[in-house]
Amino acid sequence: MKIFVHVTASAIDKMQNNKIFTGEKNYHEMLYALLSWGSASLMGIEKEKLGNEYFVSISNSKYLQNMWTEEQSIELKHNTDWQTDILKKQIEIFDPDILYTVNPSWIGKNIDKLPDIRVFAAWRAAPIRSKEDYSCFDVGLSYAPIYMDLMKKHGISNVEHMDFSFDPEVKKRLDQMDLEKQNDICFVGRYGKMFNHRNKLLYDVYRKFKDNNSIAYHLLTEKRFCGLIPQLPWRMLNAVNEPVFLNELLEVFARSKIVINCHSDIAGQHKGNMRVFEALGTGSFMLSDKGIYPEFLKDGEDFISYENTDDLLDKIEYYLKNEDEREEIAKHGYETICKYYSTEAGSKKLRSIFEDYL
Repeated sequence: MKIFVHVTASAIDKMQNNKIFTGEKNYHEMLYALLSWGSASLMGIEKEKLGNEYFVSISNSKYLQNMWTEEQSIELKHNTDWQTDILKKQIEIFDPDILYTVNPSWIGKNIDKLPDIRVFAAWRAAPIRSKEDYSCFDVGLSYAPIYMDLMKKHGISNVEHMDFSFDPEVKKRLDQMDLEKQNDICFVGRYGKMFNHRNKLLYDVYRKFKDNNSIAYHLLTEKRFCGLIPQLPWRMLNAVNEPVFLNELLEVFARSKIVINCHSDIAGQHKGNMRVFEALGTGSFMLSDKGIYPEFLKDGEDFISYENTDDLLDKIEYYLKNEDEREEIAKHGYETICKYYSTEAGSKKLRSIFEDYL
Protein backbone atom coordinates (compact mmCIF):
# COMPACT_ATOMS: atom_id res chain seq x y z
CA MET A 1 0.00 0.00 0.00
CA LYS A 2 1.47 3.33 -1.10
CA ILE A 3 0.12 6.45 0.60
CA PHE A 4 0.61 9.97 -0.75
CA VAL A 5 0.24 12.48 2.09
CA HIS A 6 -0.82 15.98 1.08
CA VAL A 7 -0.12 18.76 3.58
CA THR A 8 -0.36 22.53 3.43
CA ALA A 9 1.72 24.52 5.91
CA SER A 10 2.23 28.16 5.02
CA ALA A 11 4.64 28.70 7.93
CA ILE A 12 7.31 26.40 6.46
CA ASP A 13 8.72 28.99 4.07
CA LYS A 14 9.13 31.47 6.94
CA MET A 15 11.29 29.09 8.98
CA GLN A 16 14.58 29.27 7.11
CA ASN A 17 16.44 30.08 10.34
CA ASN A 18 15.13 26.95 12.04
CA LYS A 19 17.89 24.40 12.65
CA ILE A 20 15.86 21.80 10.72
CA PHE A 21 16.74 23.69 7.54
CA THR A 22 20.45 24.05 8.23
CA GLY A 23 23.06 21.96 6.46
CA GLU A 24 23.02 20.35 3.05
CA LYS A 25 19.83 18.33 2.69
CA ASN A 26 17.99 16.95 -0.30
CA TYR A 27 14.19 16.78 -0.46
CA HIS A 28 13.97 13.35 1.15
CA GLU A 29 16.31 14.36 3.98
CA MET A 30 14.38 17.57 4.56
CA LEU A 31 11.06 15.74 4.85
CA TYR A 32 12.67 13.17 7.15
CA ALA A 33 13.90 16.00 9.39
CA LEU A 34 10.45 17.60 9.48
CA LEU A 35 8.80 14.29 10.34
CA SER A 36 11.38 13.72 13.05
CA TRP A 37 9.87 16.63 14.98
CA GLY A 38 6.22 15.63 14.92
CA SER A 39 4.62 17.14 11.82
CA ALA A 40 2.75 14.55 9.72
CA SER A 41 3.84 11.79 12.12
CA LEU A 42 0.86 12.98 14.18
CA MET A 43 -1.26 11.46 11.41
CA GLY A 44 0.45 8.07 11.61
CA ILE A 45 3.14 8.65 8.97
CA GLU A 46 6.35 6.75 9.75
CA LYS A 47 9.46 8.66 8.70
CA GLU A 48 11.42 5.41 8.30
CA LYS A 49 9.13 4.39 5.42
CA LEU A 50 9.32 7.73 3.64
CA GLY A 51 9.91 7.34 -0.08
CA ASN A 52 8.81 3.70 -0.23
CA GLU A 53 5.41 3.41 1.43
CA TYR A 54 4.82 7.13 1.96
CA PHE A 55 5.41 10.31 0.00
CA VAL A 56 4.78 13.61 1.78
CA SER A 57 4.13 16.79 -0.19
CA ILE A 58 3.82 20.18 1.49
CA SER A 59 2.24 21.58 -1.62
CA ASN A 60 2.18 25.29 -0.74
CA SER A 61 5.86 25.44 0.27
CA LYS A 62 7.71 27.04 -2.64
CA TYR A 63 11.00 26.25 -0.93
CA LEU A 64 10.41 22.50 -0.68
CA GLN A 65 8.51 22.11 -3.94
CA ASN A 66 11.20 23.95 -5.90
CA MET A 67 13.82 21.75 -4.24
CA TRP A 68 11.95 18.67 -5.46
CA THR A 69 11.53 19.93 -9.05
CA GLU A 70 15.24 20.80 -9.28
CA GLU A 71 16.24 17.34 -8.06
CA GLN A 72 13.87 15.76 -10.60
CA SER A 73 15.09 18.09 -13.40
CA ILE A 74 11.52 19.22 -14.02
CA GLU A 75 10.98 22.60 -15.65
CA LEU A 76 7.63 24.30 -15.26
CA LYS A 77 6.10 26.58 -17.86
CA HIS A 78 5.97 30.28 -17.14
CA ASN A 79 2.76 31.54 -15.52
CA THR A 80 1.98 28.01 -14.40
CA ASP A 81 -0.21 27.09 -11.44
CA TRP A 82 2.93 25.83 -9.73
CA GLN A 83 1.24 24.34 -6.67
CA THR A 84 -1.13 22.13 -8.66
CA ASP A 85 1.37 21.28 -11.41
CA ILE A 86 4.10 20.14 -9.02
CA LEU A 87 1.65 18.15 -6.92
CA LYS A 88 0.38 16.44 -10.06
CA LYS A 89 3.93 15.48 -11.08
CA GLN A 90 4.68 14.12 -7.61
CA ILE A 91 1.56 11.97 -7.68
CA GLU A 92 2.33 10.66 -11.16
CA ILE A 93 5.88 9.65 -10.20
CA PHE A 94 5.01 8.08 -6.83
CA ASP A 95 1.89 6.35 -8.24
CA PRO A 96 0.05 5.93 -4.91
CA ASP A 97 -2.93 3.78 -4.00
CA ILE A 98 -4.23 6.45 -1.63
CA LEU A 99 -4.09 10.22 -1.42
CA TYR A 100 -4.48 11.30 2.20
CA THR A 101 -4.90 15.04 2.72
CA VAL A 102 -5.07 17.26 5.77
CA ASN A 103 -6.52 20.01 3.57
CA PRO A 104 -9.62 18.48 1.96
CA SER A 105 -10.91 21.93 1.03
CA TRP A 106 -7.98 22.51 -1.34
CA ILE A 107 -8.06 19.00 -2.81
CA GLY A 108 -11.82 19.22 -3.30
CA LYS A 109 -11.44 22.38 -5.38
CA ASN A 110 -8.59 20.98 -7.48
CA ILE A 111 -9.36 17.28 -7.79
CA ASP A 112 -10.22 17.54 -11.51
CA LYS A 113 -6.63 18.66 -12.16
CA LEU A 114 -5.08 15.66 -10.38
CA PRO A 115 -4.42 12.10 -11.62
CA ASP A 116 -6.90 9.33 -10.84
CA ILE A 117 -6.17 7.56 -7.55
CA ARG A 118 -7.97 4.54 -6.14
CA VAL A 119 -8.81 6.16 -2.80
CA PHE A 120 -9.07 9.80 -1.77
CA ALA A 121 -9.01 10.19 2.02
CA ALA A 122 -9.48 13.34 4.11
CA TRP A 123 -8.49 14.31 7.63
CA ARG A 124 -10.45 17.11 9.31
CA ALA A 125 -10.37 18.52 12.85
CA ALA A 126 -11.79 21.99 12.27
CA PRO A 127 -15.04 23.62 11.11
CA ILE A 128 -15.99 23.39 7.42
CA ARG A 129 -17.30 26.33 5.41
CA SER A 130 -20.97 25.93 4.52
CA LYS A 131 -20.55 25.72 0.72
CA GLU A 132 -17.63 23.28 0.60
CA ASP A 133 -18.20 19.95 -1.15
CA TYR A 134 -16.31 16.88 0.11
CA SER A 135 -18.19 14.32 -1.99
CA CYS A 136 -15.04 13.47 -3.97
CA PHE A 137 -13.56 11.69 -0.94
CA ASP A 138 -13.99 7.98 -0.32
CA VAL A 139 -13.37 8.22 3.42
CA GLY A 140 -12.96 10.91 6.07
CA LEU A 141 -11.04 10.61 9.34
CA SER A 142 -11.10 12.61 12.57
CA TYR A 143 -10.66 12.22 16.31
CA ALA A 144 -13.97 13.87 17.29
CA PRO A 145 -17.56 12.93 16.41
CA ILE A 146 -18.49 16.55 15.67
CA TYR A 147 -15.95 16.73 12.83
CA MET A 148 -16.95 13.29 11.57
CA ASP A 149 -20.57 14.48 11.41
CA LEU A 150 -19.51 17.64 9.58
CA MET A 151 -17.70 15.59 6.93
CA LYS A 152 -20.83 13.49 6.41
CA LYS A 153 -22.93 16.63 5.99
CA HIS A 154 -20.48 17.86 3.36
CA GLY A 155 -20.65 14.74 1.25
CA ILE A 156 -18.35 12.01 2.62
CA SER A 157 -20.37 8.81 3.00
CA ASN A 158 -17.75 6.92 5.02
CA VAL A 159 -16.12 8.38 8.11
CA GLU A 160 -13.75 6.67 10.54
CA HIS A 161 -12.42 7.48 13.99
CA MET A 162 -8.67 8.10 14.09
CA ASP A 163 -6.73 9.49 17.04
CA PHE A 164 -3.52 11.44 16.67
CA SER A 165 -0.23 9.67 17.34
CA PHE A 166 3.27 10.81 18.28
CA ASP A 167 6.86 9.68 17.83
CA PRO A 168 8.30 8.71 21.27
CA GLU A 169 11.83 9.29 19.95
CA VAL A 170 11.20 13.05 20.10
CA LYS A 171 11.47 13.05 23.90
CA LYS A 172 14.81 11.25 23.76
CA ARG A 173 16.23 13.98 21.52
CA LEU A 174 14.82 16.68 23.81
CA ASP A 175 16.36 14.97 26.85
CA GLN A 176 19.77 15.13 25.16
CA MET A 177 19.43 18.93 25.00
CA ASP A 178 19.20 19.08 28.81
CA LEU A 179 16.65 21.91 28.67
CA GLU A 180 15.86 23.78 31.89
CA LYS A 181 12.27 24.30 33.06
CA GLN A 182 12.41 28.07 32.63
CA ASN A 183 8.64 28.54 32.16
CA ASP A 184 6.24 27.90 35.02
CA ILE A 185 3.25 27.99 32.66
CA CYS A 186 3.00 27.79 28.89
CA PHE A 187 0.38 27.66 26.17
CA VAL A 188 0.87 27.21 22.42
CA GLY A 189 -2.02 27.66 20.02
CA ARG A 190 -4.48 29.94 18.30
CA TYR A 191 -6.00 33.08 19.75
CA GLY A 192 -9.03 34.59 18.03
CA LYS A 193 -12.77 34.88 17.75
CA MET A 194 -13.32 31.11 17.41
CA PHE A 195 -11.76 30.64 20.86
CA ASN A 196 -13.61 33.04 23.15
CA HIS A 197 -13.54 30.70 26.15
CA ARG A 198 -9.83 30.01 25.65
CA ASN A 199 -9.03 33.71 25.25
CA LYS A 200 -10.63 34.60 28.58
CA LEU A 201 -9.10 31.60 30.34
CA LEU A 202 -5.58 32.56 29.24
CA TYR A 203 -6.10 36.10 30.45
CA ASP A 204 -7.39 34.91 33.84
CA VAL A 205 -4.31 32.71 34.25
CA TYR A 206 -2.06 35.59 33.27
CA ARG A 207 -3.76 37.99 35.68
CA LYS A 208 -3.34 35.67 38.67
CA PHE A 209 0.22 34.43 38.07
CA LYS A 210 1.95 37.26 36.18
CA ASP A 211 3.63 38.84 39.22
CA ASN A 212 5.34 35.79 40.69
CA ASN A 213 5.60 33.25 37.86
CA SER A 214 7.06 33.01 34.38
CA ILE A 215 4.37 32.66 31.71
CA ALA A 216 5.02 31.94 28.03
CA TYR A 217 2.12 32.17 25.60
CA HIS A 218 3.03 31.45 21.98
CA LEU A 219 -0.07 32.59 20.12
CA LEU A 220 -1.06 32.39 16.48
CA THR A 221 -3.32 35.43 16.33
CA GLU A 222 -5.89 36.57 13.80
CA LYS A 223 -4.03 39.46 12.23
CA ARG A 224 -7.12 41.15 10.99
CA PHE A 225 -8.43 44.59 11.82
CA CYS A 226 -11.77 45.50 13.30
CA GLY A 227 -11.92 49.19 12.46
CA LEU A 228 -8.44 50.33 13.50
CA ILE A 229 -7.95 47.84 16.35
CA PRO A 230 -6.00 44.64 15.56
CA GLN A 231 -7.29 41.39 17.03
CA LEU A 232 -4.43 40.94 19.48
CA PRO A 233 -4.32 40.05 23.22
CA TRP A 234 -3.43 43.56 24.35
CA ARG A 235 -4.10 42.95 28.05
CA MET A 236 -1.43 40.26 28.37
CA LEU A 237 1.17 41.25 25.80
CA ASN A 238 3.96 40.80 28.36
CA ALA A 239 3.39 37.04 28.20
CA VAL A 240 2.86 36.79 24.45
CA ASN A 241 5.60 35.45 22.18
CA GLU A 242 5.87 34.62 18.50
CA PRO A 243 4.13 31.45 17.23
CA VAL A 244 6.29 28.33 17.32
CA PHE A 245 6.14 25.18 15.20
CA LEU A 246 7.82 21.78 14.91
CA ASN A 247 10.94 21.42 17.09
CA GLU A 248 10.59 24.93 18.53
CA LEU A 249 7.07 24.16 19.76
CA LEU A 250 8.18 20.92 21.39
CA GLU A 251 11.15 22.64 23.02
CA VAL A 252 8.76 25.16 24.62
CA PHE A 253 6.85 22.26 26.17
CA ALA A 254 10.07 20.64 27.38
CA ARG A 255 11.09 23.94 29.02
CA SER A 256 7.78 24.32 30.89
CA LYS A 257 6.60 22.97 34.22
CA ILE A 258 2.93 23.13 33.22
CA VAL A 259 1.43 22.98 29.72
CA ILE A 260 -2.10 24.35 29.46
CA ASN A 261 -4.36 22.85 26.81
CA CYS A 262 -7.80 24.16 25.90
CA HIS A 263 -9.84 22.82 22.99
CA SER A 264 -11.76 25.07 20.61
CA ASP A 265 -15.29 26.08 21.51
CA ILE A 266 -16.74 23.87 18.75
CA ALA A 267 -15.07 20.63 19.90
CA GLY A 268 -17.74 19.73 22.44
CA GLN A 269 -17.18 17.01 25.03
CA HIS A 270 -14.86 14.88 22.89
CA LYS A 271 -11.25 15.92 23.45
CA GLY A 272 -7.93 14.82 22.00
CA ASN A 273 -6.44 17.56 19.82
CA MET A 274 -2.84 17.37 18.63
CA ARG A 275 -1.58 19.39 21.61
CA VAL A 276 -2.57 16.51 23.91
CA PHE A 277 -0.22 14.16 22.08
CA GLU A 278 2.56 16.71 21.65
CA ALA A 279 2.52 17.61 25.35
CA LEU A 280 2.37 14.05 26.67
CA GLY A 281 4.72 12.81 23.94
CA THR A 282 7.41 15.22 25.14
CA GLY A 283 7.00 14.01 28.72
CA SER A 284 5.36 17.27 29.81
CA PHE A 285 2.79 17.78 32.54
CA MET A 286 -0.52 18.87 31.03
CA LEU A 287 -3.61 20.54 32.45
CA SER A 288 -6.43 20.13 29.91
CA ASP A 289 -10.14 20.91 29.81
CA LYS A 290 -12.45 18.20 31.14
CA GLY A 291 -14.17 15.91 28.65
CA ILE A 292 -14.09 12.54 26.91
CA TYR A 293 -10.51 11.66 25.96
CA PRO A 294 -9.06 8.87 23.79
CA GLU A 295 -9.59 5.43 25.30
CA PHE A 296 -6.21 4.85 26.95
CA LEU A 297 -5.55 8.39 28.21
CA LYS A 298 -6.68 8.58 31.83
CA ASP A 299 -7.46 11.78 33.71
CA GLY A 300 -5.55 11.77 37.00
CA GLU A 301 -2.92 9.33 35.71
CA ASP A 302 -1.65 10.69 32.37
CA PHE A 303 -2.77 14.31 32.74
CA ILE A 304 -5.01 16.41 34.97
CA SER A 305 -8.25 17.95 33.76
CA TYR A 306 -9.90 21.15 34.93
CA GLU A 307 -13.64 21.91 34.96
CA ASN A 308 -13.56 25.69 34.76
CA THR A 309 -11.26 28.67 35.17
CA ASP A 310 -11.29 28.64 38.98
CA ASP A 311 -10.46 24.94 38.98
CA LEU A 312 -7.58 25.55 36.56
CA LEU A 313 -6.16 28.37 38.68
CA ASP A 314 -6.28 26.19 41.80
CA LYS A 315 -4.59 23.28 40.02
CA ILE A 316 -1.84 25.44 38.55
CA GLU A 317 -1.08 26.70 42.05
CA TYR A 318 -1.13 23.18 43.50
CA TYR A 319 1.05 21.50 40.88
CA LEU A 320 3.62 24.28 40.83
CA LYS A 321 4.17 23.48 44.51
CA ASN A 322 4.15 19.68 44.10
CA GLU A 323 6.94 18.85 41.70
CA ASP A 324 7.21 15.11 42.45
CA GLU A 325 3.51 14.53 41.84
CA ARG A 326 3.64 16.63 38.69
CA GLU A 327 6.59 14.73 37.27
CA GLU A 328 5.08 11.32 38.10
CA ILE A 329 1.93 12.16 36.12
CA ALA A 330 4.02 13.47 33.21
CA LYS A 331 6.07 10.25 33.22
CA HIS A 332 2.93 8.10 33.15
CA GLY A 333 1.48 10.15 30.30
CA TYR A 334 4.59 9.64 28.21
CA GLU A 335 4.55 5.91 28.87
CA THR A 336 0.92 5.74 27.71
CA ILE A 337 1.81 7.53 24.47
CA CYS A 338 4.66 5.07 23.91
CA LYS A 339 2.43 2.05 24.52
CA TYR A 340 -0.78 3.01 22.72
CA TYR A 341 -0.28 6.13 20.60
CA SER A 342 3.15 5.89 19.01
CA THR A 343 3.50 6.77 15.34
CA GLU A 344 4.01 3.07 14.64
CA ALA A 345 0.67 2.26 16.30
CA GLY A 346 -0.98 5.11 14.42
CA SER A 347 0.41 3.83 11.12
CA LYS A 348 -1.01 0.36 11.73
CA LYS A 349 -4.43 1.83 12.53
CA LEU A 350 -4.33 4.07 9.46
CA ARG A 351 -3.43 1.21 7.15
CA SER A 352 -6.11 -1.05 8.61
CA ILE A 353 -8.70 1.64 7.84
CA PHE A 354 -7.47 2.18 4.28
CA GLU A 355 -7.37 -1.54 3.50
CA ASP A 356 -11.17 -1.62 3.70
CA TYR A 357 -11.42 0.92 0.87
CA LEU A 358 -8.95 -0.56 -1.62
